[in-house]
Amino acid sequence: MKKHILSNFYFIPLLFAVLMVGCVKDDSDNAIVDAENSDETGELIIQLTDAKGDFTNYTVDVVSLSLTKKNGAQVDVLPEKTRVDFSQYVEMTEFFTAATIPNGVYTAASISLDYSNAEIFVEDVNGDSVQVTDIQNEDGEVITTLEASVVLEERNQLRIVRGVPALLSLDFDLKTSNAVSFDDADVPSVVVSPVLNANLEPEKDKTHRARGPLKSVDVTDKSFDLIIRPFRHKMNDKHERFGKLHVDTTDTTVFEINGESLTGEAALLAMDGLDQFTGVVVLGDIAFAPKKFTATQVYAGSSVPGGDSDVVKGTVLSRTGNELLVKGATLIRAGGSVFFNDAVTVLVDETTTVHQAHDSSEKTIADISVGQRIAAFGLMNDDTANMVLDATNGGVRMEITTLRGTVTDTSTSDSAYWSVSLSTINKRKLELFDFSGTGIDAENDANPTEYEIETSDLDNTQYVANLPVLVKGFVAPFGSAPADFFAKSITSLGSIKAVMHTNWRPASATAFSEINETQIVFDFTEAGKFHHLGRRGNRVDLTELSVPFALVPNNEDAGIYVIHLPGSKHVHNSFVNLSNDLQDQINAGLVVKNVQAKGEVDLVTGQMMVEAVRVKFR
Repeated sequence: MKKHILSNFYFIPLLFAVLMVGCVKDDSDNAIVDAENSDETGELIIQLTDAKGDFTNYTVDVVSLSLTKKNGAQVDVLPEKTRVDFSQYVEMTEFFTAATIPNGVYTAASISLDYSNAEIFVEDVNGDSVQVTDIQNEDGEVITTLEASVVLEERNQLRIVRGVPALLSLDFDLKTSNAVSFDDADVPSVVVSPVLNANLEPEKDKTHRARGPLKSVDVTDKSFDLIIRPFRHKMNDKHERFGKLHVDTTDTTVFEINGESLTGEAALLAMDGLDQFTGVVVLGDIAFAPKKFTATQVYAGSSVPGGDSDVVKGTVLSRTGNELLVKGATLIRAGGSVFFNDAVTVLVDETTTVHQAHDSSEKTIADISVGQRIAAFGLMNDDTANMVLDATNGGVRMEITTLRGTVTDTSTSDSAYWSVSLSTINKRKLELFDFSGTGIDAENDANPTEYEIETSDLDNTQYVANLPVLVKGFVAPFGSAPADFFAKSITSLGSIKAVMHTNWRPASATAFSEINETQIVFDFTEAGKFHHLGRRGNRVDLTELSVPFALVPNNEDAGIYVIHLPGSKHVHNSFVNLSNDLQDQINAGLVVKNVQAKGEVDLVTGQMMVEAVRVKFR
């Protein structure tokens, strides 16, 4: 293919836009201030992500994304309206746009969401997806458009300097932005009060994804460039409105190109042989030594959904012979149209090619088992009441599967296996799964209350019984258990940061039962619809805790604490100053409208060690 190599002057800033997050020298503040009103520009890459949610589909249109400078000037960075299913971004971030913006200090970010054509589905008590058509704001008004904004305070301010590009990660938190309820007829409704979080560093516990047409390949440098086309934008659009991205690879990067698994130089040569502007999807990591975006998995050509095949993405609930029942299915038709359907049957046979993400070894349909997340490529029928994807002569890709549960035993009869009591598989209720046939015999079929996980390749010394964990990996081949699952990573949920969002309607003078220099204790008696905590797949109702919920200082007693008053705001960097100011405002007769906080939480003690707090008074 004809190569279009970018000049160093252009792509080096773009490369560091992904990686050099907040890398501004100590003396750069003066340069930034001097540049506030200059015409110079810097590079910025924006990611969009989502905290964990109960939604199986949350698709809305993002119509604008703007940044506000310290001097009040606004900069729009979204080149065109973009349709986004936020529920798909609980385990990854998506590169949204690479923008060139004026130098300066940016103190706020906001996105405008259009709900007029929203597709929102929630799980009912039976685990079935039900569409929500009643979408309201806190005042009970039907939502058409809604703005979500976040203030970038002090050390979290975005600083753009010529030659020192930056990254901004925006997180629309579904867990704490939405309150779902069902009426007596089990019809759902949603009240939306948007919570937008911002981070100047990449999410370390998430995979980063980029997609778009291939621009150029450098086999010698083991790298390639693609044109960013995020989310559902068509791959065949070669315009660079969203910018470009430089991608590095390694000898262990796994490529799937037109259905064939490759690694190393052979993979890069195959990429180089593709037509320019061929569709590419990249999963990877933002590394810091050296700083660059490195691909762990690359899909190209017909291996990218939206090509010549229909594609179903979801979780296998059961397997009967060569029939797979897939739940939570996203259907991507040939040509790129996207639909959501709760259940689809996928047909496979010996002609079906099977691949596993991050693994170039040969797989077969015997490797596909219950609980596995898959993307199946084939031909969809036209019966909307009984949807069937024929993947014979097609393909199935096994993707990373996520388990949530509690460790019950780390030293079972086979010391290589953990025993975990599961709560969900890929956020799906366990009652939906039929594990028949997963074991070497019926007695050894997978048991979700004693799910056996192979962990011998991981360091397990920090994990003990009764610890809540998140496990990522792949389900064992059908008919082979035990083990039931092969873990690639384990995360303790006990140390995961959470986001809290509580409101009072009407605003309350008794929102806190106690305020002192060591804790701020909440009183939820008059709380509105929002009194929840979002924490790695769990939405916690704070009114149902057995102990009072309290904010406490973190170990460093440092954070960003903001009190919004009518017409002004106070910013503090110590918990003591926050608590003293809160008490002063309440003594002055002001009432609390809402509180948002972020930090590590211990639900046994009811304490959140906060790193950020925002309190709005009325």
